[in-house]
Amino acid sequence: MCLLVLSLVACGQRDRCEKGLCPSGTVCDPETGLCKEKGGHTDDATIGFIGSFSAAAMPGLKQGFVGFVPEVKSLAFVERDHKQSRTTFIAGPAAGASQQAAGEVSALAIGLEGTVHIAFSRKQDGTLWYAKRKAESWGVKQVSAFASGTVGDRIALTLWQGRPAVVVRTVPDHALVFCHMDSQGVWKKEVIPQPVAVVGETQVDLGASLAVTTKAGSVAVLSYDAVARGLVLALRNDGGWLVERLAAAGSDPSGDVGLPCEIERGLAGELTILYRDRRRNRLMVIRDDGGKVVKSQVSDGGYQVPKRPHRRRAVIGTAMSMVILPSGRLAVAYQDASRLRIKVAIENAFGKFTEVDVPNQGRPQVWPRLLSQVDGTLLVAFLELDPAVAPPSGRISTWTFPVTAGQP
Repeated sequence: MCLLVLSLVACGQRDRCEKGLCPSGTVCDPETGLCKEKGGHTDDATIGFIGSFSAAAMPGLKQGFVGFVPEVKSLAFVERDHKQSRTTFIAGPAAGASQQAAGEVSALAIGLEGTVHIAFSRKQDGTLWYAKRKAESWGVKQVSAFASGTVGDRIALTLWQGRPAVVVRTVPDHALVFCHMDSQGVWKKEVIPQPVAVVGETQVDLGASLAVTTKAGSVAVLSYDAVARGLVLALRNDGGWLVERLAAAGSDPSGDVGLPCEIERGLAGELTILYRDRRRNRLMVIRDDGGKVVKSQVSDGGYQVPKRPHRRRAVIGTAMSMVILPSGRLAVAYQDASRLRIKVAIENAFGKFTEVDVPNQGRPQVWPRLLSQVDGTLLVAFLELDPAVAPPSGRISTWTFPVTAGQP
């Protein structure tokens, strides 16, 4: 006889469950000795995430988040609205599918109809996996287009023509591969051409930062070349790729731009690029304005100190996120690494940015993610770390910002 308590099953009089003797729908957890539901739901208030996570808006003013939970070495998906939150383990030991850790690197995309798409890698064997949820059913499969040992530490996921498309940083060559699912459910792989090496260099190391966006038949991939210390943009149109350098330290010895970087398309298909200029400690935007390239500054890291006549500067932009608002203006959330705080910068009617500090509870804030919601508000998500936990991990916290109240 088994007793079901909080989704855990203690079986008979045994101190620990045994493999193969747990009830249907459960799996033996060797850590606790209990039979646990496969892929069971839990309250994310006790779940500690670590590292970068992905976020996306869902229908009905809900939000979806995906990230790695180090305590159980598993990938988790969190679905949240203003009333409740639910966490589901997708891969790794907590999901009951395998005892191997999975999901240290992951990416999320959600369709207009609410279908959830997740791409993630398994670090131990360098494999790529794809998970899809429709209604309450999950399907998880390995992407066979990538051989074991070839998938690196960066993944960018998007929906292209209604189907998932992923950009992967491969190893050991540190090149980029675009892989998309066709109408028959088969993954098709394309190697993105590498740019010409800058003067004085003999190699290219792409994808240390990686972002992708799509529009109709076009794909834009933005990455950081760790050798040239600059941005590389790859555009796919009509089945072919055009690759160009937007900036490189080779042409500007004091430069180091693009780590990290983000890219989005506006309603008319125009590209907007956000990047960190590390040497000058500033966040910059590049926009395509009717075929003309326009560059502007979001922030230089300056902030006011009470009772001091001059501003101080913080190290900013080590993590960041952006959205293009329905008005066409830009909103940016970024990390203040000096103080471990998150700030939001909203563009006004004159193209300047007004910055606001995200409220804090005295705990470190890291890894911002910014979502534009259908009710006209911005939702900022971030990890609020618990310094008492080793290694430090944290709960995903959110703050809603009324855009109309912050725009002149």
